[in-house]
Amino acid sequence: MTYILVRSSDSDETVELPTEDDNSLCLATLTAQFPDAIGLRYESPETGAMRGLRASEGKLLPPEDGWSNHVYFCTIAKGIKRKVDQDVDVASSAKSKMRTVDLIVLGLPFSCDESTMREYFSQYGEVVRSEIKRDSHTGKSKGFGFIHFKDFDSQIQVLAKKHFIGGRLCEVKIPNEKTEGEASHRLFVGQLNPTITEDDLKEYFSEFGAIADTYFPKNPFRGFAFITFIDPNVAALISKGEHVIKSNRVMVREAAPRLSKSQAVEKKEREGYHDRNNGGRQWRRMEEDHYSGVLPS
Repeated sequence: MTYILVRSSDSDETVELPTEDDNSLCLATLTAQFPDAIGLRYESPETGAMRGLRASEGKLLPPEDGWSNHVYFCTIAKGIKRKVDQDVDVASSAKSKMRTVDLIVLGLPFSCDESTMREYFSQYGEVVRSEIKRDSHTGKSKGFGFIHFKDFDSQIQVLAKKHFIGGRLCEVKIPNEKTEGEASHRLFVGQLNPTITEDDLKEYFSEFGAIADTYFPKNPFRGFAFITFIDPNVAALISKGEHVIKSNRVMVREAAPRLSKSQAVEKKEREGYHDRNNGGRQWRRMEEDHYSGVLPS
C-alpha cells in the first residue's frame, strides 16, 4: 500500500491517503477527507504548470512516473467553492438581517422612567427606543413599556432571561404574543432543495436557539420539514425573517396547531366537498395534511 500526500487548495494541512491494490486512488477515499473534491492535480517538474490526474470508473490514476513524492492538490468543481464561501457563517449572517421588533415590558415599577429602563437593558446591546406608557391625564406610568434593540442577538438574549428592575420581576415578550399554553414552538420549513439534509437544518437553526425536535421526511423526499424550538419566542422571531440554507432560499412560517383525528377527518371532508364542486381538484396533501396533525409523534 502506498500513501500519497494530498492538500486542499485553501489549507496548509496535508493528509496522507492510501492507494488501492492496483495503485489507483479511490475517489471515495478522497471525498471522505475532502468532501468538495472531484479530482487531484500536481505541479509538473518539467513545466511548473499544474497537471491534472486522469479519472476512470471512480478512481484516480497515478502519473506515468508513479505517485512519487509529489504533493497533490484537490480540484474543486466550479461553483462549489463559491457556494461553500457563501455558506460560511450563513446562520450568523441571517441573524444579523432578522428584523427586530418592539418588545413589551410588563410589571415595571411605577417609579421606573425611560432612562432607567434604557440603562438596564443596555447591558444586552444597543437600545434604539425606550418608552414608558403613561396615563394621558395624570402622566403617571401604567406599569409597562416598550423596548427596541438594534441587533437581533440582543433581542434573543432578553427574551430568554428573567428581569428584575427596581426590585420587581418584569416580563419581556413580543406584543400580541399568544399565552404560553397557546404559543407555537413549531415552525414549518418549506421549499427545501434535495441537497439540504436534516443535519443541515439542525446546524442552521440551532444558531437561533435550542431545538427540541425535527421532522424531516426522507423516503420519499418531500421538500419540507418541521422544526420545534424549546423557546416559543425564538420560533416567533425566526418566522418573521428570511432564511438561506446552502445557498437556497427557504420558506419559514409558524406551523398551524395539530387537530384531533376527528377534526382532521372533518376538515378533509369539507375541503374534498369544496374541491369536487370546483373542478374536481385533488385534495391538497403535503403541508395541510401535516398541519392537520397527520404526523408521527
